[in-house]
Amino acid sequence: MRVWCIVMLKEARDLSRDRRTMTNVFFMGALFGPFLAMGILALTISIMIEESERALSIPAQGTERVPMVVDRLKLNDIALFETTDDLETLVSSQQYQIAVRFPENLAEAYQSGRPAFVEVIFDSSSTKSEVQRDRVSAALGKLNSEIGALRLLMRGIDPSLIRVIGPKNIDIDEASGGGGQLLVMLPYFLIMGLLQASMFIASDITAGERERQTLEPLLINPVAPSQVVLGKIAINAVAGVCVIALSSMAFLLGSLALPVEKIGLMISPRLFLQVAIGLLPLVFLVAPLMTFLGCFAKTVREAQTWLSVVLIVAVIPSVLQIIMQVRVDDFWLLVPLWSQQYLVNGVLKGAEIAPYAWLLSALGSLIPGFIFAAMASRQYSKPRLILA
Repeated sequence: MRVWCIVMLKEARDLSRDRRTMTNVFFMGALFGPFLAMGILALTISIMIEESERALSIPAQGTERVPMVVDRLKLNDIALFETTDDLETLVSSQQYQIAVRFPENLAEAYQSGRPAFVEVIFDSSSTKSEVQRDRVSAALGKLNSEIGALRLLMRGIDPSLIRVIGPKNIDIDEASGGGGQLLVMLPYFLIMGLLQASMFIASDITAGERERQTLEPLLINPVAPSQVVLGKIAINAVAGVCVIALSSMAFLLGSLALPVEKIGLMISPRLFLQVAIGLLPLVFLVAPLMTFLGCFAKTVREAQTWLSVVLIVAVIPSVLQIIMQVRVDDFWLLVPLWSQQYLVNGVLKGAEIAPYAWLLSALGSLIPGFIFAAMASRQYSKPRLILA
């Protein structure tokens, strides 16, 4: 058996005995992200379903001016009640999610055929307020179209004549059934889980061995330091692959347990398989990087402090991609973390990803990974690694 395989098995045995490290790797790294994401998704689905299906009771002013509109909204389970309280205050204090005001000139404008506007007061920072606003706006929009068409017909005009140019929306978000925005955080949780798991393992097999004074007996054996480093990187990479597989499976099982189809979200096992395969090359960058950085720490606590900086840096490309959501040039596919976030988002939106894009993304991770592996091997060849 090759030396690096023996080292890998030795590290695997040592890690299996350390319950704290294994708990951090497979709970904080692999399962915490899916649990948190599924909890957020479940809460969002619950709010959207509740607010879109339940009967609404909304404060309003000026309802006596347009009783026909009030009656029509009742058919959509939207009941308006008259109040003298300040509507803006009612919404800002969250006593009610939205409010409706019918201006004084509305009845006159309606009778004369001029545009009549209804004020819908809502809070865009509240999901409930947004959902209720959409319900009221949709009901008013439907009523507007029907009244407008009737006015034209009364004058002997075909209503279709005013429809000169109109949008015909074609949603390319096929894979998620139009709910891709709810999955935009998925790659972030997967990447951060991988980084966190790799950090715990690297700090234990590098600084942890120096702290336990078991590194010197390992290096005095007649084997090349590169074999020792390769074994440590290998066990980190194996754990990384397991974390990605476990996280993807947890996301899949969690999504299947939630009523995601009620909000138009379509999720399939094939989707998560593509995501997991797309993130695999990142393992072969993260494992050597964390192993190399762990060489400079003398204790596990010190290693975790320094390695946590990588987690902070890794957040930047993920957050930028979440905010920008733009198509990038092929050159940017060579940038690790950024490219994985970008391509996985494309998969979640149902986009066809060209094979060369996956290849560029993989090269962007593998090449730096080889460099960090070589740097870690060189670091283990220095006597001061033991003497420091």
